[in-house]
Amino acid sequence: MSTTFSRGFLFLFAIALLLSISSVALSQNANAFYQQGEALYSSQKYREALALYLKAAQTDPSMVAAYFRIGWIYDELDDPSSAITALNRALVLEPNYSAASFELGFAYKKLRRYPEALAAFDRTIHIKPDYSDAHYQMGWIYNEQKKYDDAVKSLKLASSYNSNYPDVHNELGYALRQLGRYPGAVAEYQEAIRLKPEYPVALIGLGDVYFYNTNQYADAAKVYKQALDLKPGNAEVEYNLGWCYNDLKRYDEAVAELRKAIKLQPNYPEAHNELGYALHQSGHYQEAIEQYKIAIQQKQDYPSAHFNLGMSYLAISNRDGAMAEYRILQGIDKARAEKLFLSIK
Repeated sequence: MSTTFSRGFLFLFAIALLLSISSVALSQNANAFYQQGEALYSSQKYREALALYLKAAQTDPSMVAAYFRIGWIYDELDDPSSAITALNRALVLEPNYSAASFELGFAYKKLRRYPEALAAFDRTIHIKPDYSDAHYQMGWIYNEQKKYDDAVKSLKLASSYNSNYPDVHNELGYALRQLGRYPGAVAEYQEAIRLKPEYPVALIGLGDVYFYNTNQYADAAKVYKQALDLKPGNAEVEYNLGWCYNDLKRYDEAVAELRKAIKLQPNYPEAHNELGYALHQSGHYQEAIEQYKIAIQQKQDYPSAHFNLGMSYLAISNRDGAMAEYRILQGIDKARAEKLFLSIK
């Protein structure tokens, strides 16, 4: 009986030993794949690294680090749906993995699945309260959802954990502007620019406060110009800059900027109207008339363009043309019609 027991025990021990050796071998193979992936990841060869991380996870399905890297790379390669699958697996294996939870939120954000993104970022903060990036991402989403008070709270928390974070100050500037807290918005945009001088988005944000909200056109012109020098090609900013130059009586500069706006966006009646104004003020009345006509063609019943066209007709002594614009204005803007009629008389 004892001999039989000994043989059975030895057999079971041998099986267990073989399984243990096999498990160690698999773990070693998985780790080898993972380390090869890490070398490629460090060289930013993400697609090649992904193949190795997938092999590592396939070889050892409990390798949390491999699933995290897989999720991160899928996010980087703009495949957030695949990222979500991998990151959820990582979090099943390690629920308190803050980096995986953050990356999961980022993947949901890319898909504009904001409630799920907020839940993931909130989970990240519960795991690691000082995770400033998670607070920032929540603030960004709240701004997108027009929940500006919530955005301010999240962004101020982000700033409290990392004060040298220009994106946080930029996003906070946006939220404060939407709440009508213009001095605070200006201060936040200025801080973003101080931390990151070549930051066109923050420069445009600051310019917008000056332009739309506080009527500081000289300040708006300065920062809009800086933004366009860094990143040209924004028709709206070109238009705003041209408008500022008109207000500052810098008509030649206004003409130059407004022509750029129209080149970028030909169907832009406001820019044609503003260009007409700059040309009129520069004494180029016939060119101004052409621009006003384009503005009216693009935007029917455009009171400002009709009034300006009437004034340019008067400048070239075309009273009939001015009267025609007066009659049109009577049906769409009586105040402007009266003003034009007084000039005709």
